[in-house]
Amino acid sequence: MTPWFVSPFKKSGYFYGKGDQKDTMVHVRPRYRFGFDQINKVYKVICIGDITEVEMDDEDDDHDIAEYRVCGVFTIASGGRHCSWKEKNVSENRRCMVKEDGVHLNGSIYWTDAPNSIVAFNVGSEEFVEFPIPQDFFVKDEMNDYDLIEVNGRIALIKRTRMDTIRLWQLVADDMKRGNSDSTSSHWIEETILFTSSPYSEKLMNERYDFVSISGSNLIILVPKDIEQERDEVLIYCYNWQMKSFQEFDITGILPMLTPESTYSIAGYMESLSSHV
Repeated sequence: MTPWFVSPFKKSGYFYGKGDQKDTMVHVRPRYRFGFDQINKVYKVICIGDITEVEMDDEDDDHDIAEYRVCGVFTIASGGRHCSWKEKNVSENRRCMVKEDGVHLNGSIYWTDAPNSIVAFNVGSEEFVEFPIPQDFFVKDEMNDYDLIEVNGRIALIKRTRMDTIRLWQLVADDMKRGNSDSTSSHWIEETILFTSSPYSEKLMNERYDFVSISGSNLIILVPKDIEQERDEVLIYCYNWQMKSFQEFDITGILPMLTPESTYSIAGYMESLSSHV
């Protein structure tokens, strides 16, 4: 068992100034991910977050005075002893916002970093690398809801651009696979997925989706954004990237379990290969 640990970062709240200093409010938006250092064979918890410091004037109006990123790494030692947080200095004094909870792949954890890059954290070396998002990813008048996923052993960006179209960008970064923190040789591969090629095209076009990937596979799950009790049916779709085909699954049976206060999520699950005791 690993003992409970507390994040080293300040919670959101007021910090009152002294003398001529104004009162400051600090907003903290942390994201946590679990990673594995393949070289040293240790597990780590990574906390990456964005802090906004807001200065309050005499009329209680607020003014942003700083936005920056903080990162902490908690190394889980054998037996739970000598566990500790250490803070990493990253991207200070730049406007930033980590949008996603992150994807773990090949010893690194990836986040989308507003407005125009992906940031990767190498769990072993504890170094950050940034990858620019393709220039044509954000196109005017397109639908711009997107997700960061894993497909074909690569990090990928996926988004619905039209009612009948999905666009997928795969990041080719072979140096990251070898444990090197280098983005100079990376590039993107783009492809288009059309609902009209599927026998479920009409149903597919009538929903809004989140995209969930199954780690270590070529499968992408399309999950409806709005699942409510009033619906007659709930369908999810699995897209096989290698076969270029859709498969439909009826999960209407979950509706009786939902209440107006319910929250839900659908995530990929990989069964542990360790023996059961």
